[in-house]
Amino acid sequence: MRGHSSIPSPDVSVHQVLMCFGNLALAYGAAIVVPDLHREHAQPQRMPRVVVITILFTSAFFIAIALAGYTAGGCQLSGNILYSIVSTSEPLGLAPLGFTADRGAVVMAYLFMQIHITIAFSTLMMPPFYMAERLVLGMHVGPKVVRYNDAEERVNVEHDLELQGSYVRSSTPNMSDHQVSTSSLVDKTEGRMSQLRVVGDEITEQRLHEPYRGARNALRYITLRICIIVILVVCAVLARKRFLDLVDFTGATAHTTSCLLMPLIIYLRVFWRKMSFLDKGASIIVIAVCAAAGCYVMIYAGKELFTPSDDETLFPYCETEFIDKPYYIRNSTNY
Repeated sequence: MRGHSSIPSPDVSVHQVLMCFGNLALAYGAAIVVPDLHREHAQPQRMPRVVVITILFTSAFFIAIALAGYTAGGCQLSGNILYSIVSTSEPLGLAPLGFTADRGAVVMAYLFMQIHITIAFSTLMMPPFYMAERLVLGMHVGPKVVRYNDAEERVNVEHDLELQGSYVRSSTPNMSDHQVSTSSLVDKTEGRMSQLRVVGDEITEQRLHEPYRGARNALRYITLRICIIVILVVCAVLARKRFLDLVDFTGATAHTTSCLLMPLIIYLRVFWRKMSFLDKGASIIVIAVCAAAGCYVMIYAGKELFTPSDDETLFPYCETEFIDKPYYIRNSTNY
């Protein structure tokens, strides 16, 4: 698009800003894979730094792509920049922005997107596969969960404190069948004991691979995974003409719930007594804002996805002057 005039400015509205939430939630939503990465990481204590650096790198790439596209197309840029460089209805014709893109560049752009989708899909689908195998097939049986008895545990608090004190003061641990940890004592004395207690159990590589051994088990989980993939493919094919609405709807529902709301709610539930007033307030505000934005995007994206309108506006983010035709068409006179 060499030689184009000044780009048209967007007709910004609150609705347009809020509708970006679903797309961004999907783009940044990888919390579902963090527990698996944490479990497999050689140094789990470094995970927070890894997550922060990853988000910063991702944000840098997003900003670079957004600026590159906006400086050329302005408000006429599509929600997916690939749709702006080539027309899906006429791939060999003019792009929606009014220029003919280099075919090699278009092919490379779509190939890189295919690589990205392949890697992201295979990574993000592993936790759902694991959970489906556990719920449907009964695989991956977890450790025993014991209901916490508040009255019974409170009786032993003083005895546990005495045992812990003697353990710390002596050079040799006090021999007793009653094993106590400092963290558990602090939890008891400060009232942070969870209602459910999980019996400690070491997870080894052999145990992780045990459920997948045997021809019968292999046939069961392979069939289940294929069924899940088939369902996803069918949904993708049916919604292929509403891809951006599908992205917004998925980000506003599934990713907002699993990657924003639930982690914060669980964090508040577990660390409520440790958190400062500022952290509590910030977490509650984030939960409220994300829940409201997610519901808003879910409603509007759902309407467009399941009951699409007949609006054929090419560039809905622009002012009336630029909503139906490209602001710049590059032809032989522009060379």
